[in-house]
Order: sequence, then C-alpha cells, then structure tokens
Amino acid sequence: MTSTVTAGQAAAAARAADPQNLTDQDEAAEKIAAALASGATRDDVPAYVGLAAYRAEGGYRTFVACRDGERTPDDVIAMLEDSALRGLGGASEPPTEAQ
Repeated sequence: MTSTVTAGQAAAAARAADPQNLTDQDEAAEKIAAALASGATRDDVPAYVGLAAYRAEGGYRTFVACRDGERTPDDVIAMLEDSALRGLGGASEPPTEAQ
C-alpha cells in the first residue's frame, strides 16, 4: 500500500512536531514528505543511557534541588512559565494553567 502525502499534510506534521520552530516549516515539511515517501515512518531508537550516566550529565538535578529545598514550588512554576512549554493534550495549554 502506497500513501501520498501532500505538502500541506507534511507542513501540518512539521508544525505539530516542532511548533516553536515555525521558520523552518517548509524544510521540515519536505523532510517529512521525503521520509514518508521512502517508507521511513518510525524514529530510530536512541541508545540506552543508564541511570548513572544520565545523572552524571545533570539528570534529575531539578528534582534533587526541589527535594533538598533549594527550589520552591513557586520557582518551579516560574521555570515552567518561562520555558513556553505547551501541553500535548490538543489544546496547547500551558502546563501551569488551572483547569
């Protein structure tokens, strides 16, 4: 079975994949269309990184800072708001918005 992906569908997929980087939309759309046309519909799974290596690279440092009282809940909320992070539930709500 062969599927044809339109440029509009590829652009929509590019926007969904990286909504913060809309300037490269056309390039991303072309890459997505080419990948789909070639049958490459799955990401390569990155190599496993063990817990020790993850922590050595700074993993969990925010958690540890919170646990140890170095960051307050207000600090974490401010960090989330400053990050411009958006939820993935379809409404693109900031994670700090009360429902």
